[in-house]
Amino acid sequence: MLYHTKCRQRASRPLHFRRTQTKKRFPAPPAATPKSDLKSFGDDDAAPKSSGRFRRAAVVGYSFRFPGDVCSPEAFLELLLAKRVVTEPIPASKWSTHRFAAKASEIGRFCLAKVGLVASSDQFDPAFFSISAQDAYGMDNQQRVFLMCAIEALNRAGIPHESLRGSNTGVYVGTSVMEYLAANMGSPAALHAHTNPGLALCVIANRVSFFLGLRGPSMAVDTACASSITALDLATKAIEAGECEIAIVGGTNNLLLPDLTVGYTQMGVTAADGCSKSFDARANGYARAEGYGCVVLRAEQHARRANNPVRALVAACRSNANGDLTAGLTKPSTEAQKVLIEQTWAVAGIPLEAVTYVEAHGTGTAVGDPLEATAIGQTFGLAAKADGRPPVPISSVKSTLGHMEPAAGMASIVKACLMIENRLLFPQANFEVPHPDVNWSALHIAVPQAAVKVPAHERMAIAINGFGFGGSNSHAILVQPDFFADEDAALPLSDSVLLPVSADSGAALESLLEAWACYKNASNDARAVAAYAAVSRSHLVHRALVVANGPQSFRVAAAGTSTVPGFTQGALIRGKVSARNPAVVLIFAGQGTQDFDMGRDMYRTYPLFQETVDECDRLYNVCAGHSFLNHTGLFRGDACVDGLDINRPDVAQPAICFFQIAYARLLKSWGLQVTACLGHSVGEVASAHLAGLLTLKTTIRLIYTRGRLQQLTEGDGGMLAVLASAERTREILAARGYAATIELAAINSSNSITLAGPKAQILELKEILKHQ
Repeated sequence: MLYHTKCRQRASRPLHFRRTQTKKRFPAPPAATPKSDLKSFGDDDAAPKSSGRFRRAAVVGYSFRFPGDVCSPEAFLELLLAKRVVTEPIPASKWSTHRFAAKASEIGRFCLAKVGLVASSDQFDPAFFSISAQDAYGMDNQQRVFLMCAIEALNRAGIPHESLRGSNTGVYVGTSVMEYLAANMGSPAALHAHTNPGLALCVIANRVSFFLGLRGPSMAVDTACASSITALDLATKAIEAGECEIAIVGGTNNLLLPDLTVGYTQMGVTAADGCSKSFDARANGYARAEGYGCVVLRAEQHARRANNPVRALVAACRSNANGDLTAGLTKPSTEAQKVLIEQTWAVAGIPLEAVTYVEAHGTGTAVGDPLEATAIGQTFGLAAKADGRPPVPISSVKSTLGHMEPAAGMASIVKACLMIENRLLFPQANFEVPHPDVNWSALHIAVPQAAVKVPAHERMAIAINGFGFGGSNSHAILVQPDFFADEDAALPLSDSVLLPVSADSGAALESLLEAWACYKNASNDARAVAAYAAVSRSHLVHRALVVANGPQSFRVAAAGTSTVPGFTQGALIRGKVSARNPAVVLIFAGQGTQDFDMGRDMYRTYPLFQETVDECDRLYNVCAGHSFLNHTGLFRGDACVDGLDINRPDVAQPAICFFQIAYARLLKSWGLQVTACLGHSVGEVASAHLAGLLTLKTTIRLIYTRGRLQQLTEGDGGMLAVLASAERTREILAARGYAATIELAAINSSNSITLAGPKAQILELKEILKHQ
């Protein structure tokens, strides 16, 4: 029987990539289902729901364009470890040098010798984003670069961007400066229909939502230099509340005109030498910097089910304001910062002394640094001191990159992720003598001068500050992926891995294969490389599949030197897809597919598969008065082969149904698009449920009753599945003398036959056919 599913799910993801099974200390909530997913695959009876307070946001991907041409995690890691400073003299092509002043006292001029510049910020391919040339010409560069960063971050998260269309994914972008507007508002006659969308800050987020077809919240967030962390705050709250399953969070800053720098010079916050010196005695202001950053957040449970790389968890994020605690609007408040830190860590349920590192706002101003250091010390430092721990390390990435203002928080977030991923605490750049206005010893804090390796047994929790000059404060806590859970239990892995390579043309595919043939990687982690290629890139028309067991096999097979046919180690398989979105039908087999080991490895490996089988078993228990899993030992791997007749209808049919439903849900979680479900015999039951026609409760009651009643009809008859054609089967029956007693009960396909007859003769024939 053929059933059409109620909706089409998202693009498929590979089935081979799963390293570990997480043992959760707390029950993890099911992630919210996007409106576009509706209720296919029996979602009405999904795994039991849990409290929303455990719905944490996971950082699964990031991308950035930082000063100094720092655009990759590897480059950023090297920069931070080397303690290099990337601010550079302002080129004449950027700002007219006649506006530069050697002293801040000169009115109308800026006193800033160096800034942080993003070298590649003018590169953009409008055709990829379906943007017309006229639209692209009038777009703020912040819109262009953030579009590119968003796609790259999704790639690193293992989320094909086309799979998000119609979802409730949100976009939150911290941005503040409209210099493009000031630079391009010339004659009114030059304005056209594309002008306003190209200038508006909100469109930085809106263009991402439009291009990707996202239907969640989409907004620009402006709290000045706290904007990026405030955007993170809003995004994590949306995920915690179930408003979004995925959120794209970012920050942008572009330096086009010198005017704002003139204003900052008069405020006394810029460093004449163009070097930020956070928490240093020489601190005299900061260097302004361009910068763009983007992180992808996903509800933790969905991220783990989808095998997205969970790089860190956002344990909590909160914001507040100074109010009237300070004498002036732009002066920071130690008291407000302390209250925010204490509240945020209380929400996370983590004691202050458990902090591993504080990534401070640390702009390098004479006023701001001592006030922030005091707030950090009076919270984290004193708590660590009371607990007998060493001084708390505090640092600011602004000493390396300069101050990216509304995008500054993105650099702090990515830095925190890199520390967690590499289990390293980074040193502070441009630091010589501790600031004299900070009582470092009493506050029990210190600025690290060398990289520190974090022991494997210590759990990392990193605090991040972001403050705006108008009094807005934001604070975030990033922790390692297993901070709230027991250590992952290692699972056995197959020796082989699949490396997919694809391109839009045959020539491009050959170029990619040549690149893989020269591939070298110091980590030698073939699985991580293959997983990245499988889930972090869109799969295009011209494709090749490398089946290998290590980087050396990648190189051999990609070079085309392998002669091993088929799916074996070192094989190279090529092809071209005939359609981008082929119709997929799930076919559910009938009785005869049962096996003592069915679903055992999947039950141990995939939490969703296990949860679904357990839910089926719970509903079965309601009908039968006992647990099917406990009674048979199936799925859990403790089935007694000698004592269990797996071919009994009341055993085989529930087992098949449990497996089919759990496996289909697992495929759905990987994004398989399904057009229809087709069931044969007992397979019709699971097929009807997965097409949305039966609830899970009704399905399990039906399969229990069906198996029990069929078992009651047991007599002297038997059935046998034979992999042979009807003609060949008839020949065998005639030759063995069974033609009069054993019949062809069903012709399933050209080489699949079902026989029926007396049980004794069926068993005899079974032994004969085993040897043919």
